[in-house]
Amino acid sequence: MQEIWSDMEKIRLPSWMERGPLDWGTTTHGKLSSGQWQVICSVHLVITLVRLWGPLPESDRRRQLLDNYITLVKLVGLATSKTVGVEQVAEYSRLIYQYLKEYKKLFPDIKINPIHHTAMHWGDFLLGFGPSSSHNASFYE
Repeated sequence: MQEIWSDMEKIRLPSWMERGPLDWGTTTHGKLSSGQWQVICSVHLVITLVRLWGPLPESDRRRQLLDNYITLVKLVGLATSKTVGVEQVAEYSRLIYQYLKEYKKLFPDIKINPIHHTAMHWGDFLLGFGPSSSHNASFYE
């Protein structure tokens, strides 16, 4: 956590990105907003983990965890994109299969759960209903 917090202090984010709190992950901070989680997971963790674990050999478990996490970050980016096309859905389908296959290798004792199953069908939802932002908003928005 110290490495992540240290990197967070050094990073300059675009003005449209909500900065995550420097004390996230502590009992004193409390809960994070979804925007804070998004920036922490898609920016801050990526930067720090790539710096720390990226140079490790591919046989190292930490590197394997990093590679699988990066696949997850790409998946979330595709699933929450403001535009959807056949190419993006095909890439999403390829990546979700890759992510779950590696997930099972990394965590053989953990079962695939319903949210993983649902994620396998998200490409169909995107093709049928368009970008998630168009159907995840409340009806009054």
